[in-house]
This record gives sequence, structure tokens and C-alpha cells, in this order.
Amino acid sequence: MADDERVNELMRLLRTMEERFTNMNRKLDVIESNFISQQKKMNKGFLLAESDLVEMKKDMSAFTYKLTLMGKELSLCARKGDVDALRKYLELWQPMDFIRRDEAERFIQQKSVK
Repeated sequence: MADDERVNELMRLLRTMEERFTNMNRKLDVIESNFISQQKKMNKGFLLAESDLVEMKKDMSAFTYKLTLMGKELSLCARKGDVDALRKYLELWQPMDFIRRDEAERFIQQKSVK
């Protein structure tokens, strides 16, 4: 009977080891599944970040273009010194005191009639 007990003990140990092996395989499958899931999430995050970066580059390019365009437009504007010089000439000439041509002709006709 000692041999039968020994065989039974070995069979019990073999079943215990098989259960442990099966449990370890299940745990490994769960870990692998979680790893794949996390990797997919990270890949989605990277893709979103990359698309955001591309969008920001486009926005930055558009902003740079508009800023350059504004700079060109500003270079075409009159400078303060130019406006000041024009103001001095206008103050010197007093164009509001000038008369229009039709007013001058009317004035001449009125003087010549008298």
C-alpha cells in the first residue's frame, strides 16, 4: 500500500502543480490583456497629441503669416513725422480759408456787374 499512497501523493502534487500552472497562465493572460489595453490607450493619446501638434503648427503658421502681413501694411502707413509735417503745412496754408472756383467766378461776376 505504500506504493499506492506514494502514487496518490504524487498525483495530488501533480494536480496542485497543474492548478498553479493554470492559475499563473490566467494571471499572465490578464496581465498581457491589460498591457495591450494600456498600450492602445497610449497610442490613441500619442495620436491625439500628434494631431494637436499639427493643428498648433498650422495655427502658428497662419499667425506668422498674418503678423507678417500686418507688418507690411504698417510699413505702408504714414509715420508720425510725416503726419506732423503735413499738419504744419495745413496750418501754414489754412486751406479752409480758400474759396472754391464757382465761388470765385460768382464773386468776379458780381464785381464786374457793378
